[in-house]
Amino acid sequence: MVKCISLLRDEGAVARLVAAEAVPPPRRLAVCSVRRPRDIGAVVLSWHDDRADADRFSAGLRDDGPCETVLVEERSAIGDDWLVHRWVTAADEPTLLLIGLIQRAPHLSRDSFASYWWSTHRPLANRLVPAELNPHAYVHNYVLADQPSRWDGIGELYEQSLHVASQRGEWFESEAAEPLTQDEDRFMISSTRQVLVADHRILIG
Repeated sequence: MVKCISLLRDEGAVARLVAAEAVPPPRRLAVCSVRRPRDIGAVVLSWHDDRADADRFSAGLRDDGPCETVLVEERSAIGDDWLVHRWVTAADEPTLLLIGLIQRAPHLSRDSFASYWWSTHRPLANRLVPAELNPHAYVHNYVLADQPSRWDGIGELYEQSLHVASQRGEWFESEAAEPLTQDEDRFMISSTRQVLVADHRILIG
């Protein structure tokens, strides 16, 4: 399947598009209602049979207002089983999701950025971040090389709670986190990272 991530001003566009049945419905569909910041109203996660279906769905969203859409490759860094359980049994329950939008370091291609994030930075994070501060699940999304976007990676952190997420943020300010924060500068531009606080809801499981 092809995964598509769309950044919208108005999440109502998704319901209107699905109800109109004007395009093939996604195989899976989740809407993430953004609490803050408010310049982005919602993030839509959709999975499609092929690029043609993904393009038709994205075009339908754009017809309803401002929309930025990218195709991505996803890899689950933490919590595979939790994610499967959520998609199968917890569709009606919103969950807290932090979405991180990041840009690669200027000296890296998208492919080398993705390779470093997965093969070097991820194992370091797994080793250093205290287990009790981890989210339920963490998904890496690598923006495909042919996609015209200012973003190169999109992270999905399915949180235990806002309190735990805040504790992890405090830990990142500590001396113990310095190797991890220093490593970030080797593959991404930390100063341009944008974090969206959202509620994840499954529309099509």
